[in-house]
Amino acid sequence: MARLTAPGAEFELATETIGGVEHTVFRNPRTSLRDIYDRARKDHGDKDFLVYEDTRLTYAEAWGRAAAIAHQLVHRYGVEKGDRVAIGMRNCPEWVIAFMAITSCGAISVSLNAWWSGEELEHGLNESGARLVFPDPPRHERLADRLPALGVDTIGARFGGSPPEGVADFDELRLEAAGQPTPDVKLAVVVMARPGADLDAAAIRAHVAEHLARFKVPRYVWLRDVPLPRGATEKIDKRALRDEMLREGAAGRGSD
Repeated sequence: MARLTAPGAEFELATETIGGVEHTVFRNPRTSLRDIYDRARKDHGDKDFLVYEDTRLTYAEAWGRAAAIAHQLVHRYGVEKGDRVAIGMRNCPEWVIAFMAITSCGAISVSLNAWWSGEELEHGLNESGARLVFPDPPRHERLADRLPALGVDTIGARFGGSPPEGVADFDELRLEAAGQPTPDVKLAVVVMARPGADLDAAAIRAHVAEHLARFKVPRYVWLRDVPLPRGATEKIDKRALRDEMLREGAAGRGSD
C-alpha cells in the first residue's frame, strides 16, 4: 500500500483543505468511470474479465462491447448526458456491459431489482424517469403489458432467438456497431444546494474549476438555488428541469 500511494505513484495521496477541513485525497484521481474502464483495457486487455457459464470475455472484449452499445444508445436512441437508462436483468455479462455502456456515455444507470413484480418495476421506471430499459425475458414478461404506457425504448438481452415485438436485440445492436468508439461526451459539473444555504459562489466555482483543470475538461460550473422537486413522477418534468439547468449553464458560459 505504501508503494502504491507514495509520491509519484499511480495512487499518490495528498492533503487538501475542502470547506475549511483537511482531507486526504488522491492527487491524480480518475476523471470518470469511462476513464477507469479504458485504463483497465489498456492494463489488462487480454486477461479474463467476465466468466459466466460458457461466456468468457477479456477486458478488451468487454470494453469493445460496451463501446458498441454506448454508440447505439447515443446515435440510435438519442440518449443524452443525464438521461436515466434502466437495467432489469439477473446477474449476467449483459448486465455489466449495459452498465458500462450507460455510464460511459454520460447517462445515469438505474438498477431495477430483479425480484420486483411488474408493478414494482413499473414504479421504478416511472420514479427514475428512465427513457430506456434493458430487460431479460423474465423481467420483460412482468413488464410487457405496461411498457406501451411507459413509453420507454426496450433493448432485450438473452432472449435466445427473436425478441418480442417492440424489443430490440442486445446482441444484434452490439454487432451492428462493433468497432465503434465510445461516444465523446464532455464532462460538466452541477453544484446544487438548498435554498438559503450560506454559499460563496465564487469560492465554489474556483474550487471546482481547480479540480476540473487537472482533468483537462471544460470548466463549466453553475449554481442553482431551486431544489429538485420531491415526489415528482412525471418524466417530462424531470427532463425539463435538466434542460433548464443546461440552458442556465450555457448562458453562464457565454459570460466566462
